[in-house]
Amino acid sequence: MPIPINTTKKVIDEETLAKEKEVINNEINWYLTTQGPVVINELITKLKEAATLIHFKHDTTTDGLTLAVTNANCDNLKGFITVNDIYITKGELLIKFPHYNRGNAIKTIYNPKEPHCLYQLQDIYNHIHKIIEILEHYRMETYSLEQLHELIKQTNMFLKKIKFILSQKEENYVYPYRCNPKSFSPELPADFVIEYYINMSNIVVAIFNISASQSQQPKLSSKIIGKVKTIKSSTHLSSHKSSTLNEIIVECPSPNLLKFNKLINDISDVSNNCQYKLKIFLEKQ
Repeated sequence: MPIPINTTKKVIDEETLAKEKEVINNEINWYLTTQGPVVINELITKLKEAATLIHFKHDTTTDGLTLAVTNANCDNLKGFITVNDIYITKGELLIKFPHYNRGNAIKTIYNPKEPHCLYQLQDIYNHIHKIIEILEHYRMETYSLEQLHELIKQTNMFLKKIKFILSQKEENYVYPYRCNPKSFSPELPADFVIEYYINMSNIVVAIFNISASQSQQPKLSSKIIGKVKTIKSSTHLSSHKSSTLNEIIVECPSPNLLKFNKLINDISDVSNNCQYKLKIFLEKQ
């Protein structure tokens, strides 16, 4: 005797799946229509705010932000630097190496004709500007799932680059673009090198006393698209650390960079949360 087939259960299962799919599609459409544009607008607003903290525009009419150069655990380097946007415009340093100049301190004033550019901040500003440009160009009242996912993916890519630049001291940002010894008064000794660079929320002042053979190495550079790019060379001055006689490295906390880092973390949270939801939607489709 043939076994009867229960077609009722199959119909119910298909109806249930259809209803579930409809609920998922409604949820996706609701998010893309109401939440997607809100997320994009929030990202643009916060990115513009972040850009104002490192505005790429040197303004000689303002005094800038003065930061103390000091370390509670060491008195070998004291003084201050003044930062205006992405530039260090002036400073005063008292440098003391134990076995240099008979242990006597060297006082020098930094007052350059051309301010020293913090190239990390220049690159970061360029990345922020690019994200804003992309998000504003593709700003819509509603998005497809693929459109929004691609926008958030590109945003996260640039945000990762920004965080990497903040946390890494690359040779392109310091050597051979160290501070010009002639910008100091009195002029720095030939075997002194001073670097300024960014480490997260700090502006770092690093001073090296190097051997005479390294201090005479040539400086090579080429300018491209508004920034300076290192030309690789066998005599590149970045090899100085193998012959460093003395060094002092002091981190100067910057209120602006502290705010900037916090804001970039907030922007990353907004973007990552959106990406997580979009990933779930894509898996459910």
